[in-house]
Amino acid sequence: MASFGRIFKHFFSRCLRSGESGNVATIFALALPVVVGGAGLGVETSYWYYSSLKLQATADAAAYAGALEKVAGSNTAAITAAATQSATDNGLGTGTITVHTPPTSGPNTAKKAVEVILNQKLDRMFTAIFTQSQVSEQARAVALITDASKACVEALDPSASQAALFSGNTNVSLVGCSIMANSTASDAIKTQGSAALKADCLITVGGVALNNPATTVCKTPITQALPAATRSPTCRRRWPPTRARKSTAAKHRKRSWPAPIATAWTSRAMSRFLKASMSSRAA
Repeated sequence: MASFGRIFKHFFSRCLRSGESGNVATIFALALPVVVGGAGLGVETSYWYYSSLKLQATADAAAYAGALEKVAGSNTAAITAAATQSATDNGLGTGTITVHTPPTSGPNTAKKAVEVILNQKLDRMFTAIFTQSQVSEQARAVALITDASKACVEALDPSASQAALFSGNTNVSLVGCSIMANSTASDAIKTQGSAALKADCLITVGGVALNNPATTVCKTPITQALPAATRSPTCRRRWPPTRARKSTAAKHRKRSWPAPIATAWTSRAMSRFLKASMSSRAA
């Protein structure tokens, strides 16, 4: 009789353990779609966020490309074409682009600026089990163009080292205007010896190398700026580097042209601007 009780107890305990295993399997089967769905939703929302960042970067580049065309004096059609080409090159794909100059909204509606609005729709992945509608994304960018002060001394060579050189005991004092260099060299504007400079600002496409600090209205020299416009197609090639040595600074011819500066910088847009400028001059 005791042995029968042990057999019954063993059989009953095995049944209980089998029931527990079945419960765990059932709970796992019910929870699995929730776990997989939550993981999928996290991956998908991360993808949406990445796409929005990429779309914003594309809008920034497109607005800057349009601003470069506006600086060059192009019409609205050319500005739109440049912005559209930039957006296409940066992977806009089937999205849409809208270009306004000046902007139609915001604080720059009456200013010299280019507004770009991009729209795109993304297909759903995991969340498609809930709805089939696409995810809409939009990005807006405005490139504002401001004019620097007039350039009294301007070196137009696009690549010369020390394009604007002030050396010896030169003492240059310019009131109400700046010193500008179109050169991309790291020492496009350079002072050496005991030369002293005083101007509204030092503006260069490249960099500056100052042996003595310059006295300027702007806080620091402006580097990596856009090149200043020239008055004739041959002016850039014929005008020599501006050099002021000792007391000969007054002998240099003065020019007074605006030096446009955009508020953003992309090397691709800059290259496109230079090619377009050279093509227009050749024509």
